[in-house]
Amino acid sequence: QVTQSFYGIWDKAQASLSTFGRSSLLQQSIVREVSQSNFDLRETTANTIDWTSHLGWYIDLINIEGSNTDNYGERQVSNSVVRNGRIIFTTLLPSDDPCEFGGSGWLMELDLYSGARLSFSPFDLNNDGLFNTDDYIHIDTNNNGIVDPGETFIPASGKKSKVGIISTPSIIDSADGQTEYKYTSG
Repeated sequence: QVTQSFYGIWDKAQASLSTFGRSSLLQQSIVREVSQSNFDLRETTANTIDWTSHLGWYIDLINIEGSNTDNYGERQVSNSVVRNGRIIFTTLLPSDDPCEFGGSGWLMELDLYSGARLSFSPFDLNNDGLFNTDDYIHIDTNNNGIVDPGETFIPASGKKSKVGIISTPSIIDSADGQTEYKYTSG
């Protein structure tokens, strides 16, 4: 299938419009998917936008890890949420069997202005009420399944649904305003 993309375009509200293509946009990419902390997680790039040469950004909805070319039909079909400098959206992955209903999807959180991964974890993966490196993707460079000195921790940009297709999440703040709770269908 044709790879679908998510776009963040700068609307300059100019009197006259001129066309432009993807070459005028900053590219972000999904570079890794891992299973960790009982979740499937996504790592995306954190490329820096240059507003003198970019008119926005885009991210293709395909994991390019290992030169992968299968996009699994992923698309973004629900409303997105702009909140506190982030863009929050869900994607849909149709079922592998075209005769079956349903599928799955991803909850994604990216920087609104550049499409880059956030500098912090938007997900409390271990449910301890803290957002720290325990909630980051551990890049196991030694491939030994343990945390070794000098290994990298990267905030996840996406968390895969465990309950099927998810729509736009409802978002509720905690009483102190320090934590967001996202509720999805399923």
